Amino acid sequence: MKANETDWKKLLWSLPEPLLISSTKGQIIFANKSATLIFKEVEGQPISMLIPQFANETNFSDWISQENQRLFETLINNTPQQISWKCSMAEASEQQQKLFLLLPEVKPADESSNGSTQQNDFELFKEQFELSVDDPKIFLSKLFTDSPIGIALIDSETKRFTDCNAALTQVLGYTKPELQQYTYFDITPKRYYQLDRIQTEALHISGCFGPYEKAYYHKNGHAVHVLVHGLSFFKSNGSRMVLVFVQDISEHSAIKVRLREYEDRVNLLFQETPEAHFITDMKGILVDANRASEQLIGNSKNKMLGESLLQMKQLPLSEVPKAASMLAQNAIGKQCLNQHIVLDKGIDKKQIIELSTYPVNINNSRHILGIARDITEQKTYELEIISERNKARRYLDIA
Repeated sequence: MKANETDWKKLLWSLPEPLLISSTKGQIIFANKSATLIFKEVEGQPISMLIPQFANETNFSDWISQENQRLFETLINNTPQQISWKCSMAEASEQQQKLFLLLPEVKPADESSNGSTQQNDFELFKEQFELSVDDPKIFLSKLFTDSPIGIALIDSETKRFTDCNAALTQVLGYTKPELQQYTYFDITPKRYYQLDRIQTEALHISGCFGPYEKAYYHKNGHAVHVLVHGLSFFKSNGSRMVLVFVQDISEHSAIKVRLREYEDRVNLLFQETPEAHFITDMKGILVDANRASEQLIGNSKNKMLGESLLQMKQLPLSEVPKAASMLAQNAIGKQCLNQHIVLDKGIDKKQIIELSTYPVNINNSRHILGIARDITEQKTYELEIISERNKARRYLDIA
């Protein structure tokens, strides 16, 4: 397997997953672009700069040698965060120099640099990389073999797997000889064919594709959700190959499904509850409302979205100060409970609602949850009782 050395280095630099490379003494000798976006300037720094628990060489080596995943408190821009780290060992030279690959499981910051800047960064990376390891070819070969991320080589013409590392066999359940009997599409569910064709077109145009989410069939028959990313290169005989990185995100996908199901249940409760529920921003602009709110106001949600409740035609001027006062109380974090608001429902027709509002946090943004119910009949009945009592008192006074 011979790949253009520049392609290998470029892929290592442009991996969407953050990657750090450390010496046995716990010194960071390389950080790819994704890692740099998270940890800023870490090259040449001791690993204890990120993980304070490992302030000496012995503890650090013991941790790495266990080659498992753990959760540690990591300093990002001097702010402690709990981050899970994966590690693997590679040999970087004929002298069997050991290096450690560190993959923090944290979402990298958004990348917003143009192509020319990326090329300049890459040239700088090449210089640093060549100074960091004695033989980049040997190191990159070990990276393929020992990477904790699944890596596959696919023939661009036949779409057949020609090679893979141990991490990929663990993800898919196939041995390497078994996987070499299949094409890329043989183990891909049909619903992803069109998406794969789009990514293949991107590969032919730009030489790389992804990252994007899809699924492969496991040897046992179930679908494994993965994040794939890769690039193409040419072998010495001129044949075109595709290098594919495959990251198992099954657990992440399962969490997303459970979260979506939870959101669906919450939305169902929100929509179907018999009481009027609505959400506004802190200025009273309507963000969402359930069906009971539409029935209470007598207008569809779509017509009210984006409008201020203080300016709706059903709210008379005499009630605006009370409604504005409730907004002001919510703005300072206070709840407003069981407030009575009178709405205009037409000529000589009033509607009395009991309204409670609560400041809430939705997606790290402050909102107001309102719960209202129509108490017009209740108030009418109470007034009738009061009227009858007054009549009875007057009758007794006369008697």
